[in-house]
Amino acid sequence: MFRKLFGISLMGFCLVSGIAFAQIAADQPTGSGVVTSAAQKAPEAQSGKAILDAAAQKPAEVSLEKVVVTSSAKPNDTATKVTNLPAAKSSFDWKTFFPDGLIDSAGKSVDLSVLDDKVVGLYFSAHWCPPCRAFSPKLVEFRNANQKDFEVVFISSDKTQEGQFEYMKELKMEWPSVKFRSNSANAIAEKYNVQAIPTLIILSPKGEIITEEGREQVTENPDSCIEQWKSKVK
Repeated sequence: MFRKLFGISLMGFCLVSGIAFAQIAADQPTGSGVVTSAAQKAPEAQSGKAILDAAAQKPAEVSLEKVVVTSSAKPNDTATKVTNLPAAKSSFDWKTFFPDGLIDSAGKSVDLSVLDDKVVGLYFSAHWCPPCRAFSPKLVEFRNANQKDFEVVFISSDKTQEGQFEYMKELKMEWPSVKFRSNSANAIAEKYNVQAIPTLIILSPKGEIITEEGREQVTENPDSCIEQWKSKVK
């Protein structure tokens, strides 16, 4: 009898203990010392990795038009616009037009950047040509008065290189020229089918032709032709 009662009591104690342990486990909050499976943490890890990957792929961006100061003291302050930046490169590469480069009246190389963002006049002329000697002083005066927006490139039809340089110096042509009888000079004359001199062909800052009547327009309307040419730039 004693053994039977002891067995029943022991079974009751185990049953009660099991129920109590199950209740404690059910009430235990997740993350408070309870080890969860890798499968349960995977969504959080994958989400964090996706955020890091997106941040790594997105390039840093800085607005130069308005740089906002993020100081908590003055959240609405705006920094001064950045001005000490290199000038943007011209959208047209004049090297494609003058592969042999440009030179001055002393034969020294001239950087093609002197043509950047300017209307360009291709001037076909020669010292031995009387109409050329009559028009050249007018073009020198016009170019010097509009140098900010306009530059001339001289393509000589002189008999010698020395004759070209003497012509440029005599009339104070401060603009550059293509090399004497170079491939560039021949190609440009052929491209525009130049049959007579003096001829002044006007090009846009992108090398597109504006007019072949530059000589007439400079002679007749020197005060307005620059604006007329600029208005035709696409």
